[in-house]
Amino acid sequence: CGVDASRRYTLTHCQILRPELVDRMAKLGVLASVQPQFATSDAAIAPQRLGVGSARLKSSYVWRTLRAAGVRLAGGSDAPVETPNPLEGICCAMENAIHPSENLSFAAALEMYTLGGAYMAFREKDL
Repeated sequence: CGVDASRRYTLTHCQILRPELVDRMAKLGVLASVQPQFATSDAAIAPQRLGVGSARLKSSYVWRTLRAAGVRLAGGSDAPVETPNPLEGICCAMENAIHPSENLSFAAALEMYTLGGAYMAFREKDL
């Protein structure tokens, strides 16, 4: 399909997904730019908009699933939509307000906000 993983293509606002897309991202080496604060902000509206108990909701805000599939994560805030505070983003990644089973460890959340972002920008050697 013409996607070269060395180009580090990135899917931004990577929160509402399908399992097939996660698998395809992993296969093609597409990076996921996620905004963990969105799960906290969206917790009250996501179930009704995506469908309570729906497959669409179950495959959304799935950072642990992305990581387990081999997708590299880069964390961000989408400021000014959310507060541009990486510590808040790390906390939200560790406490997924929609899917607690998708909580990341502190190490994984920190990596997402440091090495993940640097890798996405081709700057990982600068860390």
